[in-house]
Order: sequence, then structure tokens, then C-alpha cells
Amino acid sequence: MAGRLYKRGSIWWGWYYQDGQRTCASTRCQDKRAAEAVLREWERRAADPNYAAAHSTTLGEALGRLLIDRANKGRSEATISCYRSKAGHLFRLFGHGTTLAAVNACRVDDYVNTRLSEGAARHTVHKELVTLRGTLKVAKRRGEFPGDIQAVMPDGFSSGYKPCERKLTLEEAKRLLAAIPADRAAHVAFIIATGAR
Repeated sequence: MAGRLYKRGSIWWGWYYQDGQRTCASTRCQDKRAAEAVLREWERRAADPNYAAAHSTTLGEALGRLLIDRANKGRSEATISCYRSKAGHLFRLFGHGTTLAAVNACRVDDYVNTRLSEGAARHTVHKELVTLRGTLKVAKRRGEFPGDIQAVMPDGFSSGYKPCERKLTLEEAKRLLAAIPADRAAHVAFIIATGAR
């Protein structure tokens, strides 16, 4: 059954059904067309749990879930700390309370442009985008992000990463091999000896 609008004074109120229960609320609108748009939004959220989740789950909540997800997968504290650090810039520029429904390609492009204009290294911005992509993937799996992650994220953003070309000295290699478990040391020794990747 569709909802209905009615007036109380100069303000339009509406009722609609959610989980079989009739819900009444003020649209806070004096204009009937605006009130109708509010009522349609309420009905859509009531009818589609994924739509409702995307419009109520904040980026801050989703980033928190990414950290929990990575911890549950056994990622190291250093990795989780890196995600937490990169999330700080996402909070700052998107806003902690931004809903996932508001995260779109234009907002992500603006984020990249702002970070680069602030002087952030491309490699740093790439890591921040990895954090955002991971956040959206976790949210997508939970039904909290309805969008297409590939369409939201920049296409072909280059990190500008240049691998280190310095080689370990013999003394550094000995110290490294002594500091790691024997089974890993055997692999590392092979890589050092052969230059394998």
C-alpha cells in the first residue's frame, strides 16, 4: 500500500509502511512536491534494505568495518595501522559522516585532485585509493554499497612507484638471513643468489 501525505498547519506530513507497520513523520516541507519526494525516498528505503543501508551507512562506519575485516583475516598490526593512517585523509576530505551512497566517481576524482594539489605523492594517494577500494568491497559484500566499484574508482591511476635499485651488501644480507626463520631464510638466500623475483 502506498503512503499518503497530509497537512498539519503549513507542514506536510506523511505515512508509509515499513516492515508491515504504519509509520508517520513530518517531511519538514511546506511545498507539496518536495514533500512527495521525501515520501518517495522513505518508501524506497522501506522497500529496499540495500538502498536504505547505502543511504544510512557512513564512510566512517565502513572504514571501521574494513579494519575489522582485515584483522579477522589475520593481517598484521602494521598493515592494519597503514589502513588506519590512510583512512585519516579519506575522513578529512570526504567527511566522516558521508554516506556510502554519496561516494561516486566525481567525489573520488575530486579527492585525488585535492590530494595531488596538496603535494601528496602519487604512491601515497594510490595507497589511500586501495584503502577506499577495500572499504567499498567490504561494504558491497554486506549490502551497504549499491554502486559499481570499478566505475567509482579511477581507471588506470598510476602510483608512480619506482622500485629500489640498491642491492644488499654482503654484510646486510648476512644480518637479514640471521634475523628471519630458517625456512624463510632459505628462500631469501635463493632470491639474493639468483636475483629471482
